[in-house]
Amino acid sequence: MVTRSGVSTDRTWHASEVGPDGGAGNVLICRFWRGCTRWRWTTGNLSSMGLFRRSTPVPFDTGHEGDDQLLTQLSQMSDLTAPRHWVHYLYFADEASARGAAEVVLAAGWGLQNVAESATGGPEWVVIAERQGAVTSPEAVRDARQFFESVAEQWPGGDYDGWEASA
Repeated sequence: MVTRSGVSTDRTWHASEVGPDGGAGNVLICRFWRGCTRWRWTTGNLSSMGLFRRSTPVPFDTGHEGDDQLLTQLSQMSDLTAPRHWVHYLYFADEASARGAAEVVLAAGWGLQNVAESATGGPEWVVIAERQGAVTSPEAVRDARQFFESVAEQWPGGDYDGWEASA
């Protein structure tokens, strides 16, 4: 069994490949965020996904450096115009704020994956919004960040903690 791992210098992703007798295995990609408890499985080997080979990154300018880096990583793994599962994370100080934010998110056409106490065991509540078949273009990422940040700002203690998308 062979295992290879890599962590980007900005600690936004981690990938591991495991295969029997040196063969290609499943690739596990996790975007690091507060209380990371979710992992994404993607089929393929790391070299074919571009995670361990040098390539010229496509410059993105969404207005947020972290979003630009995630888009660069996604563009090296797949076509950004391909529909994908897109997930956003918001944290709130209490249940009432989280439920209020969830209503705004639903009204804007996003689905809800979860509204619950934070997995880190703290007093925070998390709202996990999602959209199936989303295209993560730089414009869509910029618009989503503006929307979710504005939702978080409507309640005291609200915090937009970023996003992840399937490759």
